[in-house]
Amino acid sequence: MEMKAAIDIEFILSAFLFVSTVVFITLSITRNLPVLRERSLAENLQSTSYQISDLLLEKGYPPNWHLLDIDSVARIGLESDDYILDPAKVARLSVLCATPNDYNKLREKMMNNDFIILINGSTEILNCEPPVLSLIRPKFVTTRHAVYNGNTVDLTVVILG
Repeated sequence: MEMKAAIDIEFILSAFLFVSTVVFITLSITRNLPVLRERSLAENLQSTSYQISDLLLEKGYPPNWHLLDIDSVARIGLESDDYILDPAKVARLSVLCATPNDYNKLREKMMNNDFIILINGSTEILNCEPPVLSLIRPKFVTTRHAVYNGNTVDLTVVILG
């Protein structure tokens, strides 16, 4: 008796079910990748924004960085005491933000991210932003509170993605 190759219905159904499952899983993963990437970017921006705001609410290194050349500064900090901003350091940061070359040097100190730093009380005290600002870039904003010249101010850090 001769045996012929025959494909029975169970094999066809199981192969179809396997291929359908693989296609379904692949499509589900590829549909969710942009959403997961967007979430990851947002969480990264949030973390970076908070870290930079935390660095600004320290004295910096060296503590007298505002008297030195920006190239010899390891870390920018605006405090003179806990949550009390040093007016001399804020003024120096304002001067550094005024030119594109110094902004780029500051950018290196801020984890190589484009940033905006605002200090607002009853009036605007500091507005440090990139020379060219894109409004469509993703961003995350962190606002902290501090004391400047005896008044409570908002220290706002915006990180641009």
